[in-house]
Amino acid sequence: MTVNVKLDSPNGHLRPTHGPSAGVCSRVVTMEKRSRDNLRELVTGKSDDALYDAIGSDFESLLDEVFEAMAGAFVPERAGDASGVVQWNIGTPQGIRCYQLAFESGRCQARRGDRDARVTLTALLPDFLRIAAGQLDPMEAYFKRAMTASGDLLFAKRQEAWFER
Repeated sequence: MTVNVKLDSPNGHLRPTHGPSAGVCSRVVTMEKRSRDNLRELVTGKSDDALYDAIGSDFESLLDEVFEAMAGAFVPERAGDASGVVQWNIGTPQGIRCYQLAFESGRCQARRGDRDARVTLTALLPDFLRIAAGQLDPMEAYFKRAMTASGDLLFAKRQEAWFER
């Protein structure tokens, strides 16, 4: 689904230019505090279309903040000496966006890009946000085919426990 928007007023509201929400103002949502609570508030009870409307065209900034928050929630003691890269391919209205979490030497670094990864996870933006917010269990998403995985699936499962909840 593509939602085209235009600036409706200087207060930061956007108005969809076509589609089911045309003519209805929709506030662009960004996470000022990079917290899981803010993300939960954004996704809870919203359909995919409602999430796209709430996010507007600023999904890349939101993804940057979510991945930085994930890196900030990393607990090195839980990972031990594990290393590797988890890549997320996230389907957005404007194509696939690739983000990575690189684990090495007790650190987690979030970055954009498509490089070699130990495991690659793929999901649409709403499903990824639900997973990141703790509203959708990654294993449930995998079995419902809301997320696909390739590569070292055991590593993908293990890294879930390396973050503060």
